[in-house]
Amino acid sequence: MLLCGWTCVDMSSANKRGKGLRGQKSNVFFAAREILRIARLLYPGMEFCFECTWFKEKHWRDWEFVSDTLGVEAVKLEAGVVAAAWRKRAFWASFPMLELLRRQVGPADVLEEGRRAAWRWRDKLPTVMASGPMSWNHKQCVETWSGSRWVKGSLRIGEVERIMGFGTNSTEGIYLEGVELSERQRWRALGNAIHASVMCHIMVSAMVTRGYVTRDSHLIQSQPWTVDLDGPETPGLDELLEQSRQLVQTVRPRKMMQGGGSTARALENGGSQRTRVAAQGKVVKVIQKKGKESESRRMMRWAKEVKNQEGVDDWGNLEWGSVYDKVDEKGVPQLQLMERKMGKDKPKLIEGVGLWTFIDTVAVDLMMLSRAESTWKQYAAWYMLFIDWGFIMGVDVEGCEISLEVLSRVLIRSLVMMWYGGGLCGIDNGNLHYCSGYTSS
Repeated sequence: MLLCGWTCVDMSSANKRGKGLRGQKSNVFFAAREILRIARLLYPGMEFCFECTWFKEKHWRDWEFVSDTLGVEAVKLEAGVVAAAWRKRAFWASFPMLELLRRQVGPADVLEEGRRAAWRWRDKLPTVMASGPMSWNHKQCVETWSGSRWVKGSLRIGEVERIMGFGTNSTEGIYLEGVELSERQRWRALGNAIHASVMCHIMVSAMVTRGYVTRDSHLIQSQPWTVDLDGPETPGLDELLEQSRQLVQTVRPRKMMQGGGSTARALENGGSQRTRVAAQGKVVKVIQKKGKESESRRMMRWAKEVKNQEGVDDWGNLEWGSVYDKVDEKGVPQLQLMERKMGKDKPKLIEGVGLWTFIDTVAVDLMMLSRAESTWKQYAAWYMLFIDWGFIMGVDVEGCEISLEVLSRVLIRSLVMMWYGGGLCGIDNGNLHYCSGYTSS
């Protein structure tokens, strides 16, 4: 089974600015999906289960996309049904999920002596978060008896371990690269984990619904799975590694430029054939399939046919600084091949210009088009101001020998000076006169 719990930072309803699968954290889902694709090529019968926070209402388009791309509908499992804290999560599984039966567990079952849940959390404690005790819902969720009164505070790490079903001190004494995990790291590990009871429920659901064990089997009663030796037949590690090597050597198009491999052969044949991978049992075959040439294949073939390949090694051209290679008298960058006009035809390859030099120039123009012309004018005005401040401090900000550290100091000084000048009415013989009446020499 492949089990994936991708980060919920950009999906969570607690993150008001979360961008869903477009976010820099939660977009790891696409990498996990690719791992699943490759794994099922090696082992077609592999089961899977993807987990994340419940984001159906906040990011409904992403919700539908995940369900469509995995081919299954999500099931909601609320750990609060079997634990002392709420933890609503969505699970996309390739097998039917059994009903999670309720178990009577409350805050008193996990809190230390002399501590009780705050009134708001008297029935169930808040969801354990990776951000730790400083999370908005954990700062005052528990009360401790001080001898004279109840003092509000957060959960302790041992209580969090029991809430998540792992037992007291289960995360203590764990070393990563020779360094013991801090309490902050232990909080993060627990906050990102799937509840232990829910994880057991998922495994039992897979075993029962796929017929590996029966509902009344003693194996479900926390007994070793090796007793009856009736688990699914799984290939050994050496066999899996050998299959993965064969798969990578078969489908990776590394020999395209040398004219080798199935992709290169398809290009040599005018793109009339495309390759796809199909798995039958434990054997991976590459099957040639006829079909219409895709746009990407057509462009690959055109790139090979262009005789002038000049600029292919000039990687330094593709930088944001390249937009300033051609500017007007005010320092505003100018487009070289394209225009700011809707529906304008794409530029054509100029005779005598190398293919990749042309492509890099178009790339720089596209960089410029990603900002409005007024924005570039503002950038230019600020840059000229930066140059003037550098001149006052005796620094040539455009000099090649100037370090980034010096430039950052010039920037900081100039910003502070402009802030200090806020509310300034005038300067008389070196004295600053502020509108409030304050005078500084």
